[in-house]
Amino acid sequence: MPMKAGMVHTVSGLVPLFNELAFEIMPDVELLHLVDEAILKDILATGEYGPSMGRRVGLLASFAEESGARAVMLTCSTLGPLVDEAKGMIRVPFVKVDEAMAD
Repeated sequence: MPMKAGMVHTVSGLVPLFNELAFEIMPDVELLHLVDEAILKDILATGEYGPSMGRRVGLLASFAEESGARAVMLTCSTLGPLVDEAKGMIRVPFVKVDEAMAD
C-alpha cells in the first residue's frame, strides 16, 4: 500500500499543480486533496480570521489523517496562522506551505 500525504487547499485549481510538484519529489506517495474555497473567501470578505476557521482547517486535516495520510500540508499561505490552531486536532505532522518551501 502506498504512503499517503494530505493537502488542504483553498483553491481547487491548485490540485493539479501540487500533484505535479509532489510527483517530481515523491513519486510513490499518494496525495489526498481536501478543498474548502469558502475559508479564503470568508477571510477576504471580513479581513480577519473567524473563530471557526481554525476548526474548519483542522477538520479537513483530520479527514486526510483518517484516510491514511501520514502528514498534511496546508497549501494556502494566507491561512498559515490557522495551522497552529488546528495542529491539536490531528496526530500526524501538519505543516504550512511556507515552512515546506523554506525547508
